[in-house]
Amino acid sequence: HRSSGSLMALARLALTMLLLLALLGQAGGRSRSADGAGWRGAPEAVDDDVGIDLDEELLGRQKGDAAKPKVILPSKKKSLAKRIRTPDAEVLTHMADTIKGRVAQTLSTAKQRSSGVLREMKGLLSSELEAIILKITRPSDQMPKMKHVENLLVATHQTPAQFQVYPGVLKKLWNRMLEPDWRTALKATYMLHKLAAQGAPQHGVELKKTLASLSKEYCARHKNTYFNVEQAISGRPSTEQSGYGEEEESLLEAYLKFVLYRTKTFQPHFTEIETLRVHSRKEIASMLGKCDRVIKLGRKMAEQCEGEATNEAAAVCLERCLEDIAEMLTVLAKKTEESMSPDTSADLQVIVDWYAKRFLPTKQWLRGQARHLAKEYGLSPRVSLRKLNLSEKPAVGGDA
Repeated sequence: HRSSGSLMALARLALTMLLLLALLGQAGGRSRSADGAGWRGAPEAVDDDVGIDLDEELLGRQKGDAAKPKVILPSKKKSLAKRIRTPDAEVLTHMADTIKGRVAQTLSTAKQRSSGVLREMKGLLSSELEAIILKITRPSDQMPKMKHVENLLVATHQTPAQFQVYPGVLKKLWNRMLEPDWRTALKATYMLHKLAAQGAPQHGVELKKTLASLSKEYCARHKNTYFNVEQAISGRPSTEQSGYGEEEESLLEAYLKFVLYRTKTFQPHFTEIETLRVHSRKEIASMLGKCDRVIKLGRKMAEQCEGEATNEAAAVCLERCLEDIAEMLTVLAKKTEESMSPDTSADLQVIVDWYAKRFLPTKQWLRGQARHLAKEYGLSPRVSLRKLNLSEKPAVGGDA
């Protein structure tokens, strides 16, 4: 309400100032057209109907008339028109300066109030964000509660594209990745993975750029760059409660490398594959190389989860990796099918051959990992692959 009152007062003062400046400019134009008298020179003659003139009829009576002619003299008070057209420069200048001062004061007050409100909002949002991340990264063997994870994901979807949402989030997640308990670091990495895979599409580019920028930025608090893998996996003390050892370190390293590469390379739902230029063989080769890298890092993560270090939280992380790989291959197959034509068949043959070589081994591996997670932890990752159904070439592979 105070901000609204300040804005209304500012609007009234601005309108008054504009009116006075317009009158001042009109008066200045008339004075410049005079004979150089300036503001204090003789005013220009004005045909004014508002003032009172001499009674010409009475003055024109015969001289012999005994009665003195009645003369109606003009009032010493200037008419409204004359007062407007012949203003006092000093008064108007003083009024203009006063209004300018009040406008500046009102603007300053409004700016201070708005800055205070903005600081309070940032503090509130920061504290709420901190509370959610603390709940997600609680040091335990159990998986994070999905309601907290969903709350953070919904916040990114509800934030308009013109606002940055990830700088503060990523810095807070990085702080949690460096906590002494490795399980906290694992869950913080998992939250970053969820943002990369299921975050808001309108912030997909922002997430990639923010992570790449922070990876080169020095963090004074931790005396290293953000998201430095070596710093995140080494130097963590081993405790009986957390049980951090070589197996846990290898698992955390494998998962962190997978998530960081996936986040820097692909937006949510692999938009880069959907927008792939099928006439550019160079771009196709680059994209297939990135897909190979994702599969390789995912297999490494799965190997580390076969040891004793695996707990419920690690199993959820592996589930997310498997679903990422399955979605990536499905998007690639769909893009190939939709783009296939006599003009593009030669260029897309590279993808067809690549997919045919990796489809069956990857399908079998995904199914085996899914059965293991279902048996040991009751998880059911979505790992169905899409077979290629091409008009220019026989179908490759089969249903998963």
